[in-house]
Amino acid sequence: MYPRALSSRTMLIALATAWTIGAGTAAPARAAKPTTAAVPSVETLDGGLSTLHWEGSTGNNTTFVCVHALGLSAGAFEDFGRVMSRRGYDVYSLEVRGFGPERHRPGFNRIDMETSVDDLKRFLSLLRSRSPGRKIVLFGESMGGAITMKTVSEVPELVDGAVVSAPAWQLYKLKRITMKGLGDLVLPAPGFAAKSVMRQATTSPALIRHWTTNPDDNVKLKLSLGEAYNYYRFIRQTPSYGEKIESTPMMVIQGFKDNLAKASGTARLFSMIKSPQKQFLLSCDSEHLMLEEGQLSPKVTDLMLSFVKNQVLSGKEALKNRLVVLDRSRLDSKDKLRVDRLIKLSGASKPVLSVTRAEKKLPGL
Repeated sequence: MYPRALSSRTMLIALATAWTIGAGTAAPARAAKPTTAAVPSVETLDGGLSTLHWEGSTGNNTTFVCVHALGLSAGAFEDFGRVMSRRGYDVYSLEVRGFGPERHRPGFNRIDMETSVDDLKRFLSLLRSRSPGRKIVLFGESMGGAITMKTVSEVPELVDGAVVSAPAWQLYKLKRITMKGLGDLVLPAPGFAAKSVMRQATTSPALIRHWTTNPDDNVKLKLSLGEAYNYYRFIRQTPSYGEKIESTPMMVIQGFKDNLAKASGTARLFSMIKSPQKQFLLSCDSEHLMLEEGQLSPKVTDLMLSFVKNQVLSGKEALKNRLVVLDRSRLDSKDKLRVDRLIKLSGASKPVLSVTRAEKKLPGL
């Protein structure tokens, strides 16, 4: 149940959310890396739903379905699709309503989170009917992570596993963004708040330039107040989605240097997931974006695929390590203590597996 009228506090939070996501900052990154991926095919399904498709190179019996972050579009998974398809996986990236080139079409021009969840369910049902024996793994980042968690909680029979990166729930500096956002109501995008959040969200000047000067429709620079409230109302329930996930294998990943989504919130979300087949990956050298916009690192790729192979494809019931920390050795003593606090919040039992990017082979997971 939700109130029919927005309280003043809720209205301000919705405004803050609008400026946070309207700048494309749901997906910050360390650097924008150009890709040489082949152009994926575009599939338009019944009802007008649009997806990008990278076909697996080796006939792997597993399909990955990706859901993008707020402010971005299906094309943000281009590098991910290229990498994973070369490893043999079929990859689809779903265009969420209100984003990407499709947002200019009637019925797709506004953000509607619940309808987007229904879109994803319909697509998963289609994939199941096409190939009943194939495994399906969802990958969602930020907004896409929240959509993924709700979908898994409601239709676990359509999903064999999921990986969520910084699923949208708790954000930094909402009050400050709100005050700037009030002024931006009369300014063209990106306004003061959007620019401020972009600087807060990423250390990459190249990525900020990409978001603000992108000549196509792949980046959405501003949301209406109604759209922002629709988003806020949806993500404030993210913890309840996790509590309803009882058996689906789940991997939760989080960048330690994420200045947009709170790592402490992600750690708490992980603790709420009831599935015994769950793993928390904390990457100490990563910011908000870990899957999209060319930010997928080889080691994170290896760790995610290890989880998929061991927990989704082989169906193991127990994990050797509930928590994996990547590049902890690079941190100073103060940050290492913060990592320890995140471990405690996650509720992950020891042993904790520490991995470095320099390792050529992964220890047993």
